[in-house]
This record gives sequence, C-alpha cells and structure tokens, in this order.
Amino acid sequence: MAVEAPAELAATAQGALNGIRQAGSALGVAVLGTLGGPRDAGLVLVVAGLAAVLLIFRAGATGRR
Repeated sequence: MAVEAPAELAATAQGALNGIRQAGSALGVAVLGTLGGPRDAGLVLVVAGLAAVLLIFRAGATGRR
C-alpha cells in the first residue's frame, strides 16, 4: 500500500495500513476467543476462509464478463 501511495502520502498510507491490521487482529482475537476451544475456532476459520475464496473467485468471474 505504501508503494502505491504518492510519495508525500506514503507515511500516512503505511500508518493507515498498520492501524487496519491491528484492528483486524483485535477483532479476530475477540471473536475466536469467545469460542469453546481450538476445534470450534478452526471450524470458524475454515468456513470464513472458504467464504472468502468463493467471494474472490466470484468477483473475478464477474469482472471478466
């Protein structure tokens, strides 16, 4: 992201990326921490990962039309 930003905004872009990454980590810990154990957390991660992959493929197929 910082590479794609104009030179005068590179530091701002890097800070925004770091903030988003930290917020995502905190949200992940909050959600997965409420589950009963590693098996439940693993199932949630697998389902979320499959949903993300399907959405990416669907968006790619839609963009090629």
